[in-house]
Amino acid sequence: MAQSPINSKMVITCPEHPSEIARFFCEEDNKMICDDCIIGSHGGHKKIKLKDYLSKKRQHLIQNAKDIKYKNLPNIQDALEKALKGKTDFNNSVDKQLERVKLRGEMVKKVFNELQDELIQNFESARNAANEEYDKFSSRQQSRINLIQETINIVDSRSADMLDAEVVSYDEKLSSSLSDDPYLDVAPSIQPPVYQCQDDSVQKGKLLTILGHMESGTYAEVAEIDILRRPNADQERNAETKEETGRDSSPRSIIVEDKRDFLAVKTFKPTSKVAHIVPKQSLQAWLIHSDIEEVDCSTGIVRTKIIKTLEEQAQCAARNNANELIIGMLNKKSLKQLKYGGSFGFNFFSRNKSYTLGNYVNTAPLLAVCLCTCRSTSVNGDITVCLVEKPASDEYQVKNPIIRRYVNDKTQPVSDLVFSEDKIDIKAPVYISENTKGDLCIVSCPEGKASWITITDETGIMKFRYPEADPRVVDRIDYDFIGAGFLSDGTITVLDRIGFRQHLVDKVGVLLQIDTHESQPACLAIAPNDHVWIGFEDRHVKIFTYRNEYTEILLRS
Repeated sequence: MAQSPINSKMVITCPEHPSEIARFFCEEDNKMICDDCIIGSHGGHKKIKLKDYLSKKRQHLIQNAKDIKYKNLPNIQDALEKALKGKTDFNNSVDKQLERVKLRGEMVKKVFNELQDELIQNFESARNAANEEYDKFSSRQQSRINLIQETINIVDSRSADMLDAEVVSYDEKLSSSLSDDPYLDVAPSIQPPVYQCQDDSVQKGKLLTILGHMESGTYAEVAEIDILRRPNADQERNAETKEETGRDSSPRSIIVEDKRDFLAVKTFKPTSKVAHIVPKQSLQAWLIHSDIEEVDCSTGIVRTKIIKTLEEQAQCAARNNANELIIGMLNKKSLKQLKYGGSFGFNFFSRNKSYTLGNYVNTAPLLAVCLCTCRSTSVNGDITVCLVEKPASDEYQVKNPIIRRYVNDKTQPVSDLVFSEDKIDIKAPVYISENTKGDLCIVSCPEGKASWITITDETGIMKFRYPEADPRVVDRIDYDFIGAGFLSDGTITVLDRIGFRQHLVDKVGVLLQIDTHESQPACLAIAPNDHVWIGFEDRHVKIFTYRNEYTEILLRS
């Protein structure tokens, strides 16, 4: 409806004839009109006196004002308050997300800085170790030169009056000085370490997966983002302060991610493809192929030395609690022990070459298929061996393997576990490991079927199988496990040929994560301090470790 003008005397005038007073209301056109309108454009229309219209309008206005006051206005006020609260909540949520973005950035910077420091330290360690070898060699050769030059000067100055005894002495001194020791007088040939990196990883898209991205919200009501909190010692200590002051002064714990980083800390290439790895320490091990090769990665230089050539193929290998290498040969019913004379260590210039394979224990009539260090604290064990009865033919797999723990004193009785086929499913065992509780992890690899691991307690009672048996895929090979071992926190790492995968399983058999290698793996071993040694088909050996110390960041209020 067109609004009628109101003059200074509060008289309503006609909107079509401003000089005329409006005295009627046209109901058809819904507007106020004057006398001229009646005989003009509104002639014949239904109309009422303006006084009657305004009387009805007044009542309607009063009622409408009441309705708006108690109904519409509160709704508008609620909508306003909701919008203001929504804006506040939205901004608070964005602030918290920005806080997480900054924390993530700080975490990434911290990790990259630590990795950079470790990388620099590795290069410096390699430099120091190499310089030490060069300096040792240089010092010895300089001493030889000085001794030879001194002897030559004496011989030149006293050639006419030299006594017979002196002739013999100086001749022996010159001959001894010129005799090269193959371990000490051969110039070191040390290959410098090389910095390797994947340039295609330093791209915005790939780095964005580390830093994170923004997922756009909707126009629905914004809910507050809750920060995950984990109780810690500071919160317990501050409980009393909170009661007294009415506020919590403890740090907030933000869980950034649960996945562990699986990182290679050392990479090297031995003389041959490795069939078995037996760690001696975290970064020291025996590598077994056609030879037994010692390797020491504890310094910046990776040192290797072949100490024994094998005349037979090794079926399995492990170290006992005396830190001695024990080997089971293929199709042999005995275990051999690496023996050596004199002091032993990773001194690569030692003259000691007297390494032999002596008898450790006779397992007849049973055949050792895999073995590991006996780590159970409740058993006076030296080594744990999985034994089977050798079949007359290879057409069927051996059932009911025996787990035997040989004690330190070979004259003492052994401890045997015989698994029942109807209670525990173990077929064609190829790898075994043990933790300090005596729990056993046994890898089964039957021919033409998928692999699995079986976890039992010290008495042989089954805890779980990974993966769980699935009769629907019995003929499908989804897993081809090489080995599996316990980490110090109770989790189990499993190496899989299919997909070059590394599985991490928790204490009850739940898969935590899968990492992928770049090439086909060949063998696995778990060293002290949770170092995971892996040999690959391309002859490389890598030492990995799981890191998860960056999954939680504390925020000080």
